[in-house]
Amino acid sequence: MFIWDFVADKILGQIVDWFYGQVVGFLGNFFSEMGSMGAELFEMNWVQSVVLFFSSIPLGGAM
Repeated sequence: MFIWDFVADKILGQIVDWFYGQVVGFLGNFFSEMGSMGAELFEMNWVQSVVLFFSSIPLGGAM
């Protein structure tokens, strides 16, 4: 039984390491894409126009 425990431990350890690597890689790529998507959003002309429009509206002035 000792040999089977050693083999099972070795194989399961490799599977867990592979799974962990895949999860960490996916999360790294996901957050990288999310970060660059937010930066690219404000480079679009229509987004800049909407931001300029709302920033030109006076807020909280006395009547």
